[in-house]
Amino acid sequence: MINDIKIIHTEENLKNIKVDCPHCGATEIYFDSIKGKLRCDYCKSVFEPNDLNNIKDINLLKQRVIGSGAKDITSNEHVMTIECVNCGAEVVIDTSKAPHARCHWCRSILSINNRIDNGTIPDAILPFKVSKKEAVNEIKKFINKRKKHALPDFLTSFSEENVVGVYLPYLLVDAKLTCSYEGLGENIYNKYNVSKNDTRIDTEVFNVYRDFELNVDDLSIESNKELLNKYSARTNNIINSIMPFDTENCVKYESNYLIGYTSEKRNINIQDINKQVNDNIKDIAIATIGETVKNYNCGVKWNKEDVQVEGSQWMSAYLPVWLYTYTEKFKGQERIHYIAVNGRTKETMGSIPLNEKQIFIEFSILELLCILLAAIIYLVYESITCIVPLIFMIPIVFYFDNKRKYYRNATAKFNHAYETKRNIKYKLVKDELYETRVGMAYSSKYNNINL
Repeated sequence: MINDIKIIHTEENLKNIKVDCPHCGATEIYFDSIKGKLRCDYCKSVFEPNDLNNIKDINLLKQRVIGSGAKDITSNEHVMTIECVNCGAEVVIDTSKAPHARCHWCRSILSINNRIDNGTIPDAILPFKVSKKEAVNEIKKFINKRKKHALPDFLTSFSEENVVGVYLPYLLVDAKLTCSYEGLGENIYNKYNVSKNDTRIDTEVFNVYRDFELNVDDLSIESNKELLNKYSARTNNIINSIMPFDTENCVKYESNYLIGYTSEKRNINIQDINKQVNDNIKDIAIATIGETVKNYNCGVKWNKEDVQVEGSQWMSAYLPVWLYTYTEKFKGQERIHYIAVNGRTKETMGSIPLNEKQIFIEFSILELLCILLAAIIYLVYESITCIVPLIFMIPIVFYFDNKRKYYRNATAKFNHAYETKRNIKYKLVKDELYETRVGMAYSSKYNNINL
């Protein structure tokens, strides 16, 4: 466990978390997603976003580094930070003594509706790269592949206006690890039959040792409780499944990127997801060394593992998503469906409301045809072959069950163990023969649990 913690101030050099035009000083700045640059609406000049130049190299991490936007979220019933909607300045007031205040810069009246809890302003932002037009086209293509059994109202009520660009909050974690694993790997090198119903195998068992350094780069964790909760009505799996993002292209946060988009606040602290992050890191370590043990066709049973986090870096970031929402009336209740498009890669996933009546009618017709065909065969031939049409009822059931899964994508997810960026440096890769096993009984379920 890392006790040495360092806070880096990612908001440095950003006055009021806003960027002024470097050419004319105007504050009317917006992000041009096509060119990937900031544009001044006053003088029309174009300039580059601010880089996250104070982010540390993973190889140099020897403590827990936390961006100022990833610090614990703190709020007080009375003492709060208010953002001035006129000039962007932040003013701390004590509402127990005064219900309102004036900005000491521009003298505007401040409203508590514009309060900012500490720690909810992100360190970084990944600007939209996919335009709304492109996102709408991706959503239409996704729907068209599934329109045959989609709810008619869903198809006719689709509106481009309901496709919204939203910045969702994430915590990006870099980690430098030293890992050591010891286990037993088994490989079948001979398989033969000693009788009709008796198959035997010869195997070799090896002591397997793996010592290595592992750098995990930008492990992305949702930092909103509703998105993190896999059982949330907001179908976290849909958002999760359009990952990964190209987070290496994040830039320093400033509010002009939010113009034309909506956003959600982070409401999770580091300690709330520390265990999940550690578990995910271990998954990445196991998946990484899995490439070196593929020769063991019975698998490897790891008996000892030691994963030490030498240093880590936590940054709060906004990542871009295009979102389309549809509310289905189902058995007197509302069921919400989402289609999400990654605002950088166009990766699309969603849930489509099924036309349950159509599914029921098609299913019933096919089942009745099977029963009718079976009855005809029996009446004409009085043969046991009448069972054959009834057997076809089984794949029909599986067909429609898979159809529901295909339309709702309830099991879609991001595979962090394999899709998170990482770099590995082996210090020890060693396999020693432990024993040879000859004439062992074979089972189709034979695997490393027999070790």
